Parts: sequence; C-alpha cells; structure tokens
Amino acid sequence: PGAIMLQYANPMAANCLALSRTTEVPFVGLCHGVQTTLDLIAGYCGIADKHDITYTCGGINHMDWFLRLEHEGRDLYPELREKFERPEYYKNEKVRGEVFRHFGYFMTESTGHLSEYVPWFRKNQAALDLYCNEPAFGGESGAYYTWGKAMAEKYARVDPLEFEHTACSCRSAEYCSWIMEAVVTGAPFRFMGNVCNDGYIDNLPQDACVEVPTFADDTGLRPTRVGALPPQCAAACMTNVSVQQLTADAALTGDPEHIVHALALDPALAIHHRFGTLVAQRTGA
Repeated sequence: PGAIMLQYANPMAANCLALSRTTEVPFVGLCHGVQTTLDLIAGYCGIADKHDITYTCGGINHMDWFLRLEHEGRDLYPELREKFERPEYYKNEKVRGEVFRHFGYFMTESTGHLSEYVPWFRKNQAALDLYCNEPAFGGESGAYYTWGKAMAEKYARVDPLEFEHTACSCRSAEYCSWIMEAVVTGAPFRFMGNVCNDGYIDNLPQDACVEVPTFADDTGLRPTRVGALPPQCAAACMTNVSVQQLTADAALTGDPEHIVHALALDPALAIHHRFGTLVAQRTGA
C-alpha cells in the first residue's frame, strides 16, 4: 500500500491517462529520451560530462522540448543550430533536425519516435527514403518488431548467460533505481516525469498527460510547473493530446468508435488513409 508505480510501457501518455482515471495509486511515467538526447548534445557541443548541462524541458512524451540549454552559463542553442546545418551532424537526426530548424527548439526524441507524431516524414516512400533512412530508431519502419523478432530468435538458440556477464555493471541512466533510492533515503532526485497536467503547463489541457521536471524524495513525487510552452511547441503537442485522450477512452470503455476517432486524428496515420477506409477497417467491410 502506498507504493509508487513506475510506468515504463508505451503508449506512455495513453497509459498514464488510463491509470489516472481508474486508480488512486501514485504513479509516474518514465522514458529515457532526455538522458540519451543529453548524450547527443554533449557530444555535438564538446562537453565531457552531460551532467554539466543545465536544462529545462516541457511538453508531452516523445514531443518534449528543451526550453533552456546551458553549460556553465553559456547558451548552447547557437552552437547546436550551427552544428545541425552541417551534413555530418544533420544526417544522424534528420527528422529532429528539421523540426529544430522550423520550430526553433530541440526535441528530446529520436528521429524514429518523433516521426511517428508528425505528418511530414512518413507519408510516402519518398519521404521515408529522404528522412527516415537510418537503421533502427533512425526511422526504419518496423524497428520495434524487427528488434524484438531478432532477440527472440537469438535467445531461442543461445543462453544469454553464456556470453553476458552476470556481475552488476555501472548504474544505468534509467530513472527507476534513482527514484527508488530517493524515496527510501530522502535524498532528492530530479527527473522528467509523465503526469497529469495539474497546472504544470499553462497552454496544454488540464486533463492531458505532460512530461515535466519532477522531484522524488521520501515524501513522494513532486512535479514542477513549467509555465507556458512557446506557442508553436504547444500547438505541435496538441495534435497528439486529443489522440491520446481518445485512445485512453477506447481502452477504458471498449467503444470502437473512439478507436476510429483516434486513428482519424492521428497526424502520422491519417495522412495515409481516406476516412472511409478507417471506418471500413472498424466494421470489417
């Protein structure tokens, strides 16, 4: 009783919304986009330790924005913008680079995930070949399935203990163990958490799931207020908030109409289909 649920499963926002509507269990949704993106930023900007970067993020899962990026008081955005105009940097993160170029803020998510949330990069084969031609989470279609299938086939043949060391390695960047330590010891830990928007982001709906700076200690979880996102960033997030809400509605009610509505409004999916084909798939026609 009173245990905190650490929610790692995708679809992150829809899962968190469903949890918030059905249980009083304290929970927070966790991702690792911020940690891995800080590795990328540190490498691009020649910073030895990513923990020396100070930052503020806000948005929704897989569409979270770096609102502030500094190193020892220096704004990193001018250097990051300059680097992304160079082909050797741009080619590694084409989708994120394009969104950065046109929206003005860097995203916490990779090309693979980000391209699923916007309508421009997966709409036809030409767009995929141009923007999503890197393997795995560089945009390759079916990356999750391909990776999972390969792992299943590998471990069906080979015992992982034959080649993976059983000794504990260095602590990972995943938030889970750090939150557990903070709750047990009381030593505060700051991380990016997915929570219901209780006034944390002014220009996103109060019943949305948002990703904001959160503190954990022996008193529990304390999300913090970001304020208003830049209007273009909030607008981009809003294209997915309604889809996430409808998805949660469908899961909780079992109403297939909500699935049709969610599919019809999904920015990356709707561009491929006429509305009638979505209805036909639901009815089996």
